[in-house]
Amino acid sequence: MGLIRLVDRYPYGVTTIVRGLQRSSEDTWVYEDGPDEIVLRVDSPVQLLGVGLCGSDSGYTAELEVLEVGEDFSEEVASLATGAQTFTKADGGVYQLYLAEPVTLQPDRYYMLSVLLKGAESFCCEDCMDVVVAGGVRVTFQCWESPNGTNEQRGQFPELYVRAVR
Repeated sequence: MGLIRLVDRYPYGVTTIVRGLQRSSEDTWVYEDGPDEIVLRVDSPVQLLGVGLCGSDSGYTAELEVLEVGEDFSEEVASLATGAQTFTKADGGVYQLYLAEPVTLQPDRYYMLSVLLKGAESFCCEDCMDVVVAGGVRVTFQCWESPNGTNEQRGQFPELYVRAVR
């Protein structure tokens, strides 16, 4: 692997987009109905480096897919990246799942983050913001109810890890 690819793989200049203002350890999130999904747009080009997922009392395995979707969010335009990782309680309150390669997100397009969790119940985010401005980028989370209940106001994905493209 070349030096540039190694540098691009690590979170140099990372901006953490925090959408989950409160993580509840009392309400747990059960994974019976399929993946947790969130749909978003950005106002300037960024590289998506990874996502933060709500932690758990014991741990789970997460399988992430990053998709570009159509305007009604139900049509998949392209699968951009996948990643998987197993987490334990020792990984903390937010499990950080980094992609093997950064994915460039362009303005005026819709992207879906879809994660399938297998294992113990996790904590859940409450009072999530539908618009977050950080590191010079505006991320807007769209109104969408995923099969497992995550939407723009609650559920998984308390954090996103991005790097501005200049």
